[in-house]
Amino acid sequence: MTLCICSCQYKSSHTSCNTPQGSVVQETKLISTTPVKNQGKSPLCWAYAMLATMESEHIMKGDSVNLSVAYIARMILQEKAVEYYFSKGTKPISMRGMAPMLIHYINKYGIVPYDSYEDKKDIDMRVLRRKVEFLCRNAIAQQIGIEKLKSRLNRLFDDEMGYMPAKTVYMLGAEYTPEEFANSVCFPGEYEMLTSFTHHPFGERFALETPDNQTQEVFLNVPIDQLMQYIRNAISHGHPVCWEGDISEEGFRHPRHGFVDVLPSQLPTTQASRQREFESLKTTDDHVMEIIGMISKNHRNYYVCRNSWGNHWGKAGHICLSEDYLRLKTIAAVISKEALK
Repeated sequence: MTLCICSCQYKSSHTSCNTPQGSVVQETKLISTTPVKNQGKSPLCWAYAMLATMESEHIMKGDSVNLSVAYIARMILQEKAVEYYFSKGTKPISMRGMAPMLIHYINKYGIVPYDSYEDKKDIDMRVLRRKVEFLCRNAIAQQIGIEKLKSRLNRLFDDEMGYMPAKTVYMLGAEYTPEEFANSVCFPGEYEMLTSFTHHPFGERFALETPDNQTQEVFLNVPIDQLMQYIRNAISHGHPVCWEGDISEEGFRHPRHGFVDVLPSQLPTTQASRQREFESLKTTDDHVMEIIGMISKNHRNYYVCRNSWGNHWGKAGHICLSEDYLRLKTIAAVISKEALK
């Protein structure tokens, strides 16, 4: 796939570049991906982005795979509902998360192909979550036990999300259980979780102190220069990167021609400045996207990110973040260990 980077839009014989006058943009070849998806009214960007990263990683190896977010969402809601029941309603149901949590959940519950369990376009996960909580409150009041609770949940999920596939799924003529399919998609230890903050020693792993890190995933702490080098090396060798960071900045809310920069007052972007932004709570864990390319505009590096807000958002579902933006606003990155060799 080739991108006409001047506007972060796919290049074809029917599409011309909308480069701002005077801009010099170097074209690049993007990492191949599955179609852009739309998370709709759900907080599951972390699941969409991490699955997209896995899909692209397989495509680069000549293997075509498209994975079901709906399956993971159903498993999470059921797990959270059981926790809510046992806590007598004191542990709220949340579907927010970080990218490594997706790996945690597919290791636990498996995964199925997208064609086996597609996303319903009109589903509102926020409404479904409230329905689950209402069902759980009734179950608590009636003290019905877990088996009856799960039975009621499954009826609700079948009505709202569609019926689950059979206990085995088929992919390219082969038969898998969800657990077996997950092992073929992501084997244990395949990905490295990376971050860069100075309130923990470099070279050590720690659980990031963000509200969305619900399963206490641990990240390897490295200097920001090293983290950026890892990202560049991965992209240059055809490996996607799952990027997690802050999108509350003015530059992201109002990108210029699909390009996002930090404010001049935020330059230079250093290890110390990113730490100040994090400790002052200005850098927050807002969103997760897949990085699929790197380009140069006016001699500055930008990273092409594939979002999960549908292909009508941005430039065919993509946006370009500057290197300074990544240096300042990255919370974490998940990269195949093969790309770090």
